Amino acid sequence: MEDNDKLEKTPGKASENVTASTETVGEKADMKTPAETESTDKKATPEPKAKPKPKKKSPVEVPKDPLLVTSSPHIHGKDSVSKIMWTVSACLAPAGLASVYIFGMRAFFIMFFCILGAVGSEYLWQKFTHRKITIKDGSAFLTGLLLAYNLPPTVDWWIPLTGSIFAVIVVKQFFGGLGMNIFNPALAARGFLLASWPQQMTTWARPIMGFGMDLVTGATPLDMVKQGRSEMFLEQFPNMGVMFQKLLWGDRGGSLGETCAILLILGGLYLIYKKYIDWQIPAVFIGSLSVFMLVASLFGGVKVLGGPVETVIFNMFAGGLILGAFFMATDYVTCPATVKGRMVFAVGCGVLTGIIRLWGGLPEGVCYSILIMNAFTPLIDDKIRPVVYGARKEAPAV
Repeated sequence: MEDNDKLEKTPGKASENVTASTETVGEKADMKTPAETESTDKKATPEPKAKPKPKKKSPVEVPKDPLLVTSSPHIHGKDSVSKIMWTVSACLAPAGLASVYIFGMRAFFIMFFCILGAVGSEYLWQKFTHRKITIKDGSAFLTGLLLAYNLPPTVDWWIPLTGSIFAVIVVKQFFGGLGMNIFNPALAARGFLLASWPQQMTTWARPIMGFGMDLVTGATPLDMVKQGRSEMFLEQFPNMGVMFQKLLWGDRGGSLGETCAILLILGGLYLIYKKYIDWQIPAVFIGSLSVFMLVASLFGGVKVLGGPVETVIFNMFAGGLILGAFFMATDYVTCPATVKGRMVFAVGCGVLTGIIRLWGGLPEGVCYSILIMNAFTPLIDDKIRPVVYGARKEAPAV
């Protein structure tokens, strides 16, 4: 009772004691060991989230914002210039290996000097003009390879070297580089070499079917027909079956890349399958020449083995038509941009090739027909334009 009376008489002291004891307990609660503090901080700090894996880029990239305005092209494919160039070179490689077997090691050295001159001259030109070095894109390599395929196996080493330098420096770089040239560089270089050293460029050799170095000169099938050497022609091609087999597999004279037609056809079909080239130019080029030679043989033109069908087959495989139709006339830069324009371009190539073969001074006309139509490409693009989506064609003035 006395204690209770004392507490009742001193209520302030009791409350102070309770408050002090409460503060002491709070301070003890606040006092933590360093280990406890670190564990508390770790729990309080959220762990960083794992970065999401980057998504694979789709082959076609389209801007997500529908209101984004950009310059063309608006859709980018996965195929680069470098990939296309090296793929075309790979498609040409089997025919090059076949030419080494058909004409011996001289064919290999011709291809080597052509590629060396093309790649080396492009590197030196871009180095001295302080431009970006682009020899890795494969365009110079392809130019040198195509030029080699347009040369006879008997030329001296300096002919392919000179021609490849002319193709890259004069035909390509003087006009601004890749994508700016007017004419096909390899064909323009062949025309330059043919005009400068005609004897070197028109001396052909017979197949040796091996890897030797010695060659025996001989006429090409087109030379035999042009010069009227029927006995020599019949000795080499006694009937249609033998003629077709030899022309298809390359057992005859000619340029390095125009002999083994079957390998060129397979390479060209692969490019069409990959959509690196369109089918219109090869099909219309070959078809227009075939129709032209068929009509010419029916109305008094030169007949091979006495029949129009034989004449058509001979003109399809005897010269450089397969090489030119699949790998040279389809050049992105020097052919028209529209489908209709490319068909007009191909018809012109076929008709001009037939005219040169029948009435021209040279037995072969593929090279010059493509070069002539290269000059008409800007005019074809100007006159044959696609209609703008949503626009109406204007009615012709009466």
